[in-house]
Amino acid sequence: MTNDRLLAVKNATCEAIDHLHKSLESCPDPESEVPDPRGIKVSLLAHQRRALAWLLWRETQNPCGGILADDMGLGKTLTIISLILAQKRKTKEKDEKKEEKEPDGWISKTDSSVVVSKGTLIICPASLIHHWTREVDRHVKKGLLTVYLYHGAGREKSAKVLADYDLVVTTYSLVSKEIPVQREEAGESAKDPDHRGAKGAKSDMGHKHELLSVAFLRCSPFDEFKLWKAQVDNGSNRGRERLNLLTRSLLLRRTKDQQDSTGRPLVSLPSRTCEVHRLKLSEDEQAVYDVVFARSSGSGVRPFSAPPDLLGLPAAVQRRPHPEQLNALSLAPGPPAPGPPAPGPSAPGPSAPGPQPADTVALNGTRFPSRLFEDASESTKISALTSQLMAIRDQSDNQRSMLGIVGVHLRRMGLRHAVIDGSVSPKRRMDLVEEFNSSPKGPQVMLVSLCAGGVGLNLIGGNHLFLIDMHWNPALEDQACDRIYRVGQQKDVTIHRFVCEGTVEEKISTLQAKKKELAQNVLSGTGSTVSKLSLADLKIIF
Repeated sequence: MTNDRLLAVKNATCEAIDHLHKSLESCPDPESEVPDPRGIKVSLLAHQRRALAWLLWRETQNPCGGILADDMGLGKTLTIISLILAQKRKTKEKDEKKEEKEPDGWISKTDSSVVVSKGTLIICPASLIHHWTREVDRHVKKGLLTVYLYHGAGREKSAKVLADYDLVVTTYSLVSKEIPVQREEAGESAKDPDHRGAKGAKSDMGHKHELLSVAFLRCSPFDEFKLWKAQVDNGSNRGRERLNLLTRSLLLRRTKDQQDSTGRPLVSLPSRTCEVHRLKLSEDEQAVYDVVFARSSGSGVRPFSAPPDLLGLPAAVQRRPHPEQLNALSLAPGPPAPGPPAPGPSAPGPSAPGPQPADTVALNGTRFPSRLFEDASESTKISALTSQLMAIRDQSDNQRSMLGIVGVHLRRMGLRHAVIDGSVSPKRRMDLVEEFNSSPKGPQVMLVSLCAGGVGLNLIGGNHLFLIDMHWNPALEDQACDRIYRVGQQKDVTIHRFVCEGTVEEKISTLQAKKKELAQNVLSGTGSTVSKLSLADLKIIF
């Protein structure tokens, strides 16, 4: 980089920092509220009116837009809908004044062949496209907001037609295929030419540079990767100060346990209890676990053909919930396990009779009884889960392959259940959620995969959540927990976690704690002694 370029970068950075400091002078007080926008059918909660005040302020700044990163379950969708209503009214009033000033027949200098839209583009996971349309129907007076679902084979392609809608809802995949713009993966994005914003609640980040994903806000010059690394993510105190300034300027985050200036919580929710059930693997399960773990961590051994979930660590070892999930792995050829010495003159007599090959399954050269790999076989976690479910049912008087295994045992117990995973269409998911939350004859148990149900679903019809599998990223587990612990929940909530002792699950718990510490330091801008998960941290698994 030349001296002229270095000077230009320094000047641009200083100007941007000064501008952000000045903009914070007009930032509304954290307790400031604005009235509910006209047309909303429900009363916003206090924290939503405060968020609306902050969002309206961000819309007047340069660059405009921001990130609403409230905790899951605090009503971000309704807050964004309220923002759209408020902005629509402001735009309408502005246009009316503009029409009064312009004489009839005058052609504006801004007229062009470009189709101008004053609507909002909502980009979200496919599982949530129907959620947005239903939330508008539920909370907005009929006819005030028009919504178009840009999804499916017969979707409208005319820009002029789409520009007439207030909201156009589409998915990440469609945008990435049809529009050459950057995607915002951490939350649902709301973008249009004049208003750029995102809502999301993924609080756990692997590194500070993940905040660079706010580049779509066009906060120059920090939307350039090289400058970001040099001026913000450089490990210096000044870099941390700049990161703190950016988060205070562009991001608003509140949590469920946060209190206002009077000491009252943001929202009144029932209590939440988290119970960790520490389980001991059976002898058979421990034997299977040891074989799989040895093959995963042994040097010079070909890795499993199954896709890894964590640095080459197979899901079977990382989670270890049920031997049935090893079926595909057991068929993969691999080096045989060391066997006994060949019989000789001094060899002992024949060994005691054991299971015949037809009744066994080979796993990395070691044979195990095939009954261990049947869906109906009760693993340690399945047994603990069914015991807890039976206890809850008696008290009240009333991963995809893993979900299928759990379903086998739920049917055996006579419990009505439904499954939401990647194979269930978005519309069907919303129907299942409605039945679970509202219908007395609906599912008693909802089985949800972390990937399919980690965001957006409102499952307040349930108040017990069981985490069967662990994930090294605690954000995914937190998102799952907040499917039931959210605004609207009327019952006390209990989270059940199952951790098998003496397995990598205990070590993954340590990684989760480090991950949470890092995320908190990044979001608060406090600086940290932990900058990222090191290789040494990850090696503790082995």
